[in-house]
Amino acid sequence: MGVGNVGCCDKNTTLKNSEISVQSVTYREGNEDYIFSPNTISLPRGQADFQVIDMLKRMKKLKHLKFFYTLTLKIVNLPTHDLLIIKPTGLIESSRGTLDGYIFFGCKYKQDEIIINDYKLPLKDPEQSRDLHGRFFMIYYNLDSESYWIKDLNKGPGLFIRLDFALVMKDGMIINIGNSFLLFNFKSKITSNPEVEIRKLGDDNYRVDLSGLDCVSGVIIGRGHNCKVRIRDESLSKNHATLTYAPTSGWILADGDMLHNASTNGTWLYASEEFEIYDQMFFKISQIVFQANLTK
Repeated sequence: MGVGNVGCCDKNTTLKNSEISVQSVTYREGNEDYIFSPNTISLPRGQADFQVIDMLKRMKKLKHLKFFYTLTLKIVNLPTHDLLIIKPTGLIESSRGTLDGYIFFGCKYKQDEIIINDYKLPLKDPEQSRDLHGRFFMIYYNLDSESYWIKDLNKGPGLFIRLDFALVMKDGMIINIGNSFLLFNFKSKITSNPEVEIRKLGDDNYRVDLSGLDCVSGVIIGRGHNCKVRIRDESLSKNHATLTYAPTSGWILADGDMLHNASTNGTWLYASEEFEIYDQMFFKISQIVFQANLTK
């Protein structure tokens, strides 16, 4: 099984420009409490048109698989006993009941009286779910890689992956820490001394410019007075994340400080691309935090 692979895109998926209103949330591990911000921001992203070619052939292959992992999902921060068991053919006890290897998640089972989602997300705020509809994200089994992948479908609150690894940054990536959303733009790609601009979505007055030379030894992002990238957000750790530049690999973001002490609420990557699911992976949508477990 791969760990943290990004961007294994469906060749038949097309993207269109759109925006989404996002509500931030962070999870305190070992505690059912969570921090929820009622403020919304505009998150630019594409709009995916989901299409599959030769579904019958795919379903036949899935049905005859002999060796595979079982994916189990549990919600770790809400008082629910839901345990989602997923096989390559789909979700066990799915409301949609189609063995096509795709599992769709949304805040409503039906749209136009047709069941479109396999699982109804238990959004805590009824006001949030009232105007939302459609499929928010999906999980599917990739026959080529023999693994499960997760994909945001560009509707709803947005899908975020917790960073449990050092992330090689790409231009335009969005990171959620605490109640803040940071957009990273590469201004200069000169290998010797590139530049990155960090903007806080929803705050036109916040902007930090860094050069590669500034970050060779690492720059701390957090709410502490010593942070090069300081954000006034009480849901952040004092030393929340570390940004480093290396000429051989580029900009690298990692959760926690330079001593590898993890942040309290985690560092989350907006899943603008498809992402391979790995064992013990955490992901969230709105105030719901999932943990993934893979077993043979």
